[in-house]
Amino acid sequence: MSSEEIVEVVDESDNVLYSASLEKCKLEGLLHRSVAIVLLNSLGEILLQQRSSSDDWLPGKWTVSATGHLKAGEAPSDASARELKEELGVTGKPAFLFS
Repeated sequence: MSSEEIVEVVDESDNVLYSASLEKCKLEGLLHRSVAIVLLNSLGEILLQQRSSSDDWLPGKWTVSATGHLKAGEAPSDASARELKEELGVTGKPAFLFS
């Protein structure tokens, strides 16, 4: 997701307060929604990926299979499927585990 994209700023109870750019959220530490997808193989092993060294958040660190931010108005299930496709080229419908 581009930093120019619009996300929803939420409170600690996940109530939407207003919309703002992802860049503003990162710069000001505003709470906003994200997804994390954990991809398992048939042996139950988790696929991890290393973040790009040029990433603006935790560059070069290892993370779960795919992650991303929800666009304003986007459902978590749609964001999860989108990020899975964008980051790994995998088409699927991730199962929701927890919020």
